[in-house]
Amino acid sequence: METLLAPLREINAYREALECIGRNRLPVHLSGCIDTQKCHLAYGLSQDIAWKVIITQNEIRAREIVEDYRMFDRNVLYYPSKDVIFYSADIHGSAISVERLKVIKNLIKEKSGTIVTTMDAGMELVASLNTFANAVRIIKEQDIVDIDGLAGHLVSAGYERRYQAEAPGQFSIRGGIIDIFPVTEECPFRIELWDNEADTIRSFD
Repeated sequence: METLLAPLREINAYREALECIGRNRLPVHLSGCIDTQKCHLAYGLSQDIAWKVIITQNEIRAREIVEDYRMFDRNVLYYPSKDVIFYSADIHGSAISVERLKVIKNLIKEKSGTIVTTMDAGMELVASLNTFANAVRIIKEQDIVDIDGLAGHLVSAGYERRYQAEAPGQFSIRGGIIDIFPVTEECPFRIELWDNEADTIRSFD
């Protein structure tokens, strides 16, 4: 990424802003950038920050920034607000919740990245990241599985118990087979038990 940063270092305003950030003289106000330059500038000024948050005026602009910023950071995510106006026709069921949970999943698992959101989403009161992190359950092969305890945990997390897990947010238990379709994944997972031990864990179509 040195090739991308070299042109910025020739700009006085960039060097001055970088110095202010380094000395914690905040906030820093920059003006005069066209939209295509803003992502480049934001990337250059946030090199030493693990997680960056870009807040913009509306959903349309936020999604444009996600596409533009992907050139600089592949782990860029969009965090939508609850009230969708322009994209409401394309949102079905729990799609917004799923998109928000994917961001939370990355915040828990990844060390760095960029989140793009709107002022409306930023003003919403949400549960702390620790609340979500503490709700995570990790099951590995050869682990002992408490079926009733796992089922209760999934239900309390908002999952729906069905005969077959065919959609995100559903799970099923049939004898020694547990199918779970995580809301943040593209495919469901199957846990096959030997007695109460996780014998195999795999994804399936």
